[in-house]
Amino acid sequence: MSDLARRTAQWQPDLRAALRGLYGDRAAQVEASVLAAVTSADRTRSPALTARDLARELEPDWFQQPGRVGYIAYAHHFGGTLKGVGERVPYLQELGVDMVHLMSVLRPRAGEDDGGYAIDDYRDATRPSAPSTTFAPLSAAGTERGSASCSTWS
Repeated sequence: MSDLARRTAQWQPDLRAALRGLYGDRAAQVEASVLAAVTSADRTRSPALTARDLARELEPDWFQQPGRVGYIAYAHHFGGTLKGVGERVPYLQELGVDMVHLMSVLRPRAGEDDGGYAIDDYRDATRPSAPSTTFAPLSAAGTERGSASCSTWS
């Protein structure tokens, strides 16, 4: 049994329950779509990220450990672009930061700015910090250094 198949068997009941609550009669269709996307992404997942997945599965509270230091920033303010954020990673490491959460890189709605939470189009990464393809090198660089990264894409 592959690692993905094992995880799917373990977590599928929770996924189904959540999707039923959110999507009702469409839950099975949404589940199939989610699992297809996960399977597709798994085929191209790097060995380093797969190893990190397993380590985190064995220590599910990894992000709550004493000594972990997180940093939240708007990517477009902090680095201008995701490449610019990547260039500032050594500075964050000097501060002891080992988890970075980059705020929305999606196109915000017109009008009053709420800090990036009101998204106009969830498929349009038009902020200067986009496109999403530039997140992969940033994430990989963090993984090599033992740090975690995530982004609020939606």
